[in-house]
Amino acid sequence: MWVAEMDGAIAGWLHAFAALRVGVPPFIEIGGLVVKPDCRRAKIGSGLVQKATAWAEAEGMKLRVRCNSEREPSHRFYEALGFELLKQQHVFER
Repeated sequence: MWVAEMDGAIAGWLHAFAALRVGVPPFIEIGGLVVKPDCRRAKIGSGLVQKATAWAEAEGMKLRVRCNSEREPSHRFYEALGFELLKQQHVFER
């Protein structure tokens, strides 16, 4: 987990972890990224993603992130950072 500060206060955080799945090579996954609304557009999020990117590269792994299909601003954010849509899926719960 990485935390970003601005003016001595927490402005955002990113949680990433190594994901092990059957049938695909291990990868680093962003589990959560939050930036305070009044700190957005200050490169906090992209700086945190860069830290996760550096970790993934150091481990020789790809970096992935999952995003709710309704969160269009998040999609644009990640696409602007060079992420490409890999797949779409449905989530079922019981």
